[in-house]
Amino acid sequence: MTAADLLANPGYSVRTVARVLGFASASHLSGAARRVAGVTARGLSALGPAGVLSAFLRGRTRSRSWAAAR
Repeated sequence: MTAADLLANPGYSVRTVARVLGFASASHLSGAARRVAGVTARGLSALGPAGVLSAFLRGRTRSRSWAAAR
C-alpha cells in the first residue's frame, strides 16, 4: 500500500520505489503487485492504498504466505 502512495508521485519510478521499500528489484515489486493486487507495479498508483486492499480482499489475487498455508 505504501508503494501505491509513492508511485502516485510522478517523481518516483518503479525502480526507485522498489529500492526505497527494500525490494530486490523493480521486477520483484512488480511480481508482488500482481500477486497481491492483480495489477502491474505502475497500476498500483491508480488503485491507491484502499484499492490495493480492496483488490486483495476480493480474493482474485493471492498472498504468498496464504498460498503456502494451504
